[in-house]
Amino acid sequence: MPWVPPDTLVYNSDNIFPGRFIKIAGEGIMDGARIVTVEVCPHQYRPKTKRLFLVRSIGARNSLAIDTNGNPGKEWDKECKPGF
Repeated sequence: MPWVPPDTLVYNSDNIFPGRFIKIAGEGIMDGARIVTVEVCPHQYRPKTKRLFLVRSIGARNSLAIDTNGNPGKEWDKECKPGF
């Protein structure tokens, strides 16, 4: 891969990169079930000040509709807060 010099517009920016520390990166179907890929980036960087931030705790909420037999049914919410 050839050398690519740093982009001064990016490295002189005061914007935090990547900006969002959690996002849906993709979705699809596996064995008939709808799945999503969640991308987590616990590090945030501010190029202009050369500061690196670590997200210590991220809360996520998932929601799916199943009944106790695993069939589509009532709504179920579970909040999980893993520590980083």
